[in-house]
This record gives sequence, C-alpha cells and structure tokens, in this order.
Amino acid sequence: MTMRLEVTPEEPGRREQTLDAGAETVVALYRLARVAQMHDPSNQAYQRQIEQTEQAVVDYCGRAGRFFSVLFTPSATFVGGELLRGPRGTEDFAAELGTLLEARGISEIIITREVTPEDIFELSRLLAPGAQAGAFQNARIRVRSVEDTARARGLVVEHLPIDNHIARTYGEAIVAVRRLFDELLAGRYVLPPRIK
Repeated sequence: MTMRLEVTPEEPGRREQTLDAGAETVVALYRLARVAQMHDPSNQAYQRQIEQTEQAVVDYCGRAGRFFSVLFTPSATFVGGELLRGPRGTEDFAAELGTLLEARGISEIIITREVTPEDIFELSRLLAPGAQAGAFQNARIRVRSVEDTARARGLVVEHLPIDNHIARTYGEAIVAVRRLFDELLAGRYVLPPRIK
C-alpha cells in the first residue's frame, strides 16, 4: 500500500488578490507618510488616511491569512515575502517610502491584523519630519533595520560567457518544467511562480 500526500488546491485567484491587497497597503502607507509630513494630526485628511491605512492592513491580513510585512531593498520591495506587484506608480511610491524609511534606519515594517487606528497614528508620527525609529515601541507594529548584506543578497549579477549563460538558463528551464509535470501527475494543478 502506498501513501499519497493530499494537498488542498489553492483557491483560484487568491494569490493575485493577496498581491493586489499588498500593493494597495504599500500605497496607503506611502500616502500616510506624505500626509504626516505635510499636515497637523488634527487635520481631517490626516485622520482619514489613518483610517484608510488601517483598513488596508486589515484587508491584506484577511486575504493573506497572516500579518502584513514589507521589506525595502535597494532595488525592490517585498510584501509578505513576495515581490511587490503593481503599476509603475506603485513601484515609485514604494521606492520613495523606502528612501524615507531608510533615512530613519528602517528597512522593514511588520503589522499584525489586530492593528488599531491608534497604532497607525503612532506609526504616522514615526513618518513625520525629524522622527527617529529608536524611540518607536508598539505591540502590533514592529519596525526594524535589516543588514545591508541581507537586503542586497541576490542582487549581484554573475557575469558568465554567453554560452554558459544560455546553458544555465536552459538547464533551469528543463528542471522547472520537469517539476511542473511531476506536480501535474500528482494531481496538483497550481501553476508555480517559477514557471512564469
């Protein structure tokens, strides 16, 4: 008797919805940073952006089934461990937010699903001009610096002769397709991201 591992198929479209919600949350954080730099906390636009940011985080956590995390690296932004996906404007907003946070010694923000508007307000004060991350303490929002070597990992491009580069790419493609066929034979019909 052979045992077969039963894998529950991923809900169609859930990953895309999660990626979209992650991009929306990054944009909401960028807008929160802009409002915090230009307005007084008593301003209506400021209060409205706090609520919108909190709602975006809660929506992301609900769709993803986990906390929200965003990591800013020199050339990319990762939400929940996946590359940020969105229109060019979203990438520009993320890059600008990453630069703002880097000036405060922050490269990663982690927010739990239990976040409240008061927590988002505390985060907004960290994004205001002149604020420093050292004094920021919150049970539902964590900010931290990630070592530059870890943030830049994988960004160094290996320079190979063209023949070796073609052979390596071909080999990686063959392995990816073989794994896909193995998954299909096992009855798992989720297209892995590496196939794209």
